Amino acid sequence: LDFVGFLSTEYTDNRELTAEDQAAGFLTAGGINAKATLDLTETNKMHINIGVGADQFVGDDTEEDGLQLHVTPDTFADFVIGIGDLEVRLFDRFSLRRNRRLSSFSPDAIDTGDFWSNTAGASAMYPINDALVVHGVIDLSRDESLSDGFSAINNDTLTSSAGLTLSPNGEYTLGVHGTWSQRDYDTDFNNDADTSSVGVFAHAPISEFTRLEGNGGYQKFDFSTGGASGDGDQLADYYGSLAIRNELNDMMVHSLMGGHGADYGAMSNFESYDFLRYELNFEPMDGMSLDLTLGYRRNDESGMRDAKDDTTNAALHASQQLTDHLVVGGRGALSQNQANLEGRDYDESRLQAYARLNLNEATTLNLSYQRWVVSGNDRGFVENSVVTGL
Repeated sequence: LDFVGFLSTEYTDNRELTAEDQAAGFLTAGGINAKATLDLTETNKMHINIGVGADQFVGDDTEEDGLQLHVTPDTFADFVIGIGDLEVRLFDRFSLRRNRRLSSFSPDAIDTGDFWSNTAGASAMYPINDALVVHGVIDLSRDESLSDGFSAINNDTLTSSAGLTLSPNGEYTLGVHGTWSQRDYDTDFNNDADTSSVGVFAHAPISEFTRLEGNGGYQKFDFSTGGASGDGDQLADYYGSLAIRNELNDMMVHSLMGGHGADYGAMSNFESYDFLRYELNFEPMDGMSLDLTLGYRRNDESGMRDAKDDTTNAALHASQQLTDHLVVGGRGALSQNQANLEGRDYDESRLQAYARLNLNEATTLNLSYQRWVVSGNDRGFVENSVVTGL
């Protein structure tokens, strides 16, 4: 049984993340994360992970006054049953998320909300031989908003998937995979859907220091009609991604990933996307680390609005261990969104400086400052915050 707890206090000069009517004050938060494994028999086990917390804002008038409960997305319980070589897993996952973004283009509070979700299901894995494994999952999930303003996305989704994985020596992996899902919305705004996909995946080293990972296939979204969103679009398209990871030397590792796909939309039938991301990790000396991320993403929303968003971003993180107990660092991130619809363009920047002091093996003191700036058509804000916590 493992416990991790935290307690923090944050001062912010703009709790509501708005250009006007800014609410300044203090946010006090606390929580715990508990993990436990219970060995029932030699082959039957139970795993439990619970992450819960709460926060209270005290300050200027704000819609978020009052005690708020949080449940982290990694909260779950599962029961593993071994029947010979067959492994069956029964699971349930629950989360309660605050200020979740509904749209990829929106960085501010206009398009965020509070939601809870629960997923319950079962999975099975059976090794046919030392190299070939068959596996499958079936689950039912429920997503629901805590406010009526976002009730249009409340839904139940039944999903099943199955596949075969071939890994002759642990270095090379090949496989086939298929999924099917059915989504039913509570209201008549979005259209209900049946989706399916089939594809292949592979992981393989192409040299001593370079590894290649890829997947691709075909996906189909069949939507009902008549929803208040007015979206009558259907989807039949390919999906795929390719990633290459390379160790340049003992100090530097970098990777490049790109892909194309589609997913359910928040206020439309679906959103298709293309993305490209580059990551670099550089450790020039003991205790020093530099991380660089560059990215691009294009979102294309279905429906009458036909909203298209092109987002580019760059982020840099640097840290230095000054002593055996003290680490200091900083993060900077820039992003820009360009859209075909009025009011969706924005520029976003975040700067953070932090220090982390290990008081003993069980306790760490954290101190950070962050400045968050968003500017754009009909939206924008500036927030400064200072956080201290254990």
